[in-house]
Amino acid sequence: MPSATDVGGGVTKYGLPVDPSRNWEHWMYAGFALLSLYVTEVLLQGRLVHPRRGLRVLPVVTLFLYGCAYMVGRVAVFPGSTPGT
Repeated sequence: MPSATDVGGGVTKYGLPVDPSRNWEHWMYAGFALLSLYVTEVLLQGRLVHPRRGLRVLPVVTLFLYGCAYMVGRVAVFPGSTPGT
């Protein structure tokens, strides 16, 4: 992950301070993204609820997936509140 990788001098490839403590956040948001993709599949297949009812919830799941993708990129590039720890 770029924000946790030191390229020399205590900075990342983007010139920001190294923050390896954000590595778990990157994995967490990636896991949330995979989970929301699975929920989307379950809603569309109609395994737990009727497909028509699942289609009503689909925009919420899509918005959550978009937020997860945004946070994966943000955590990968920018350091957190405690860089260097």
